[in-house]
Amino acid sequence: MNKIFLLLVMILTITSGNSQTDLEKLKIDSDISDLVKDIPTSEKRLDELYGLISYQTDELQNYKFGDISLSKFKIPNGYAYGTNDLYVHVDNYTSNLFLGFTLNIVKEDESKKLLVYLKKVYGNPEIRETGGNGISLFWNATKSKQWIFLTQNKERTRKQDVYLSTKVIVVKQGTRIENSKDSKIFTILDNFNMSYPKTK
Repeated sequence: MNKIFLLLVMILTITSGNSQTDLEKLKIDSDISDLVKDIPTSEKRLDELYGLISYQTDELQNYKFGDISLSKFKIPNGYAYGTNDLYVHVDNYTSNLFLGFTLNIVKEDESKKLLVYLKKVYGNPEIRETGGNGISLFWNATKSKQWIFLTQNKERTRKQDVYLSTKVIVVKQGTRIENSKDSKIFTILDNFNMSYPKTK
């Protein structure tokens, strides 16, 4: 009886692991209408950093990045930004062509695993200047036509407890702020370069 129970638990674990959408496997410019149909339409939002057209969700138990499983998580006594969440970026809400995503991770073990995984798969990043406030990294993933940005720093809860906050942005190369087509508008990389210049 115990063996049957153990077998059922293992099957359920494998099945639930397989149901996670792997963000790393989403292809730039592919139609992701089927993926975003499960995100409530009330969660159509502009990304808070670059104004990209997005779908936002905190149901991160439905997602993973490579072999890193993500989870629904909120920092105890944290502010609104102290939550694991995801913005899936699209060209517009009609064609839903995938432009990338922004992951905000506040669960420390997931933050650390994500950083290790990115270095393993994409190699050594460019290290950017942060003025001593955490780390800022950039990968130019030419094979997948993506820019990958990671910033990581310490945040405080309402009770002044400290936690690690990580933001990972993966976006189509050439994407401009607010999905603009105007060549005079900064790209995401231009903006990142101004905020986090290359170290000498």
